[in-house]
Amino acid sequence: MYLVALGFIFGTWYLISYIQWLRNIYNPMSRLPGPIRLPIFGTKYRFIGVPREKILEIGKQNIVKYAPIFCTWTGSTAELQLIRAEYVEVIMNSTLHISKGKQYDRLKPWLGQGLLTSSGRRWFQHRKLITPTFHFKILENFMDVFIEKSQNTYES
Repeated sequence: MYLVALGFIFGTWYLISYIQWLRNIYNPMSRLPGPIRLPIFGTKYRFIGVPREKILEIGKQNIVKYAPIFCTWTGSTAELQLIRAEYVEVIMNSTLHISKGKQYDRLKPWLGQGLLTSSGRRWFQHRKLITPTFHFKILENFMDVFIEKSQNTYES
């Protein structure tokens, strides 16, 4: 009797969670273009059995086919791919879109509550501290290195 009740409670909880996921994640993200999503694998099935050198090529094919904005999936986790800098800029400049995903929780024991793992007020304080490091005058000294390394990455 208890086992049936426990199974019913778990089943109900799972059904409610699934409906929330459909409404909040899957339905909005499925409207975006992108590779076909399979249960469990998401869109990562395309990488199964592919040599490491060819994985970047699949990414480039996605960009050519679906750019400037598309959705890929790792299991049931949606990943928004933004190709144009102006789309990324909107999110990066926002003070609303700074909450971290569950994936970052795994890093907290190693990295603590720093810029990468924190959000909200703590993230803003850390960001304020590090911003002068990325001033344009300082970064101009590294432009040759940025260009060289970007070209090497693109060519490989």
